[in-house]
Amino acid sequence: MNRIAVAKELVRLAKELVAFGGKHVAVRSLPVSIQNALRQLRYGRSDIEVVTANSYSVAPAFEGSRAVSVTVDIWSGKTTDSQRGSWGGSNPFESRPIDKAESTPIPADSVVIAGESGGRGIFLRIYGKPEEISIIMPADDKEVEISDSEKKALNIIGGIKSGYRADRFRYDGLGEYNESNPLIQSLAAKGLIKVSRIGIQITTLGRNYR
Repeated sequence: MNRIAVAKELVRLAKELVAFGGKHVAVRSLPVSIQNALRQLRYGRSDIEVVTANSYSVAPAFEGSRAVSVTVDIWSGKTTDSQRGSWGGSNPFESRPIDKAESTPIPADSVVIAGESGGRGIFLRIYGKPEEISIIMPADDKEVEISDSEKKALNIIGGIKSGYRADRFRYDGLGEYNESNPLIQSLAAKGLIKVSRIGIQITTLGRNYR
């Protein structure tokens, strides 16, 4: 992979990260009612981003996808205001409120799970006011200290697709990208990444550290 291709990939990922402002949380650590709501929306990832906000909006859906949202009462666990947008977003033949991508206040004592579902996959976030978020959030993750080289390695693993990482490791002078690399071994020991037979992956703790 040449440097130009790596640079383009970094720019693309940087644009995606602009929208991220919350904290990633392991789904299994959330209240059962929220886990159930995520399951109903067929969310299958091990963690999800939780965003503190007074309102939320759903970005316009791409072709083959549609906007989705559901409100969860954090005390009763009941779900309300379940919405599904039009496939491909707003169109002249069908108008649904969620397709307008307008900012919507979050009800008291509730959080909103919102995002999109379709051919590209299922992408969701949890939105809630500070009081409600503080209630559903698990205990803070342990704090760890890492070196500048480890920070570079963690950002590459968490921000670049696996096929681009080896070149970036060599370009940044971090050595070979494999499980024998001392940087990778150290990050794994601190719980920031996971090394398995399917490859090297960033953990929820690692995402939050970034």
